[in-house]
Amino acid sequence: MKNIIQLWEDNLLPIKDAIYFSNGRSFLCKIMDYPTLHIERNGEFDFSAFYEKNKDEVTDIDKFREIKLANNCYCCVGEGSYGSEGFVAYLDENKNLVWVLYSEES
Repeated sequence: MKNIIQLWEDNLLPIKDAIYFSNGRSFLCKIMDYPTLHIERNGEFDFSAFYEKNKDEVTDIDKFREIKLANNCYCCVGEGSYGSEGFVAYLDENKNLVWVLYSEES
């Protein structure tokens, strides 16, 4: 059974609008831009159960930019193989995934 860290290391992400934490927690979410930009969180879900039933529902990702932050951690951004989707990830000081927000529409 793969977890989100293993998928990240394989340059893959699930095709599901959500924020995925390295501790195994996952929340459905949607990036909304009207009337103001915000992230709508729609509840927690079981990533392991989702992935077990949807192993083909992943996209290859391209990491475009990695920015070192003032706290010595990193912000990483990029897109998926379909071009319309994107992600923002927060990495620790050793560049290990802490969380990643994936959106089917970037």
